[in-house]
Amino acid sequence: MNTSLVNALLRIIEEEYNTYAEIYCNELDKGMLIFQNDQENFDCINKKTQELIQRMNRFMKTKEELLEQLHSNLSLPKNTQINEIIKKYFPEKEESFLKLRDNFAVLLKATQEVNSKNLMLLNSGASFIKNVFDELFKDKNKMYNNHGDLAKSEYARFHARV
Repeated sequence: MNTSLVNALLRIIEEEYNTYAEIYCNELDKGMLIFQNDQENFDCINKKTQELIQRMNRFMKTKEELLEQLHSNLSLPKNTQINEIIKKYFPEKEESFLKLRDNFAVLLKATQEVNSKNLMLLNSGASFIKNVFDELFKDKNKMYNNHGDLAKSEYARFHARV
């Protein structure tokens, strides 16, 4: 009974890992789409990522339920961690659990790096737009007026060249 609970718990953790891997790939794609300014596909991938996050929430709930059953069956305190349970009661599963945990750590670190780069792309794009906007609306020699129309002085200068 308890072995089947641990096996189910490990399957859920593996499914969580696979879902995080999908999220990681989506984040990589989102970075490219930010760079290409492809809002439509970005929104599509963002929606898919939200669905994956909802799936993760379901996995977490199932994992908590399995862990509660293990705590109850083994008469353990509720704060006993998964790794402690596996190490003490299911040592034959420890190696696969540790490998999965290590893979998770690598994947989460890589996802964090990709998200940082995506944030940097967004911030640099916003900064560039702000600088262009500030340059266009400088107090001296405004190219555009407050309504977004070409300023009369610029219009005259442009018209004189034509």
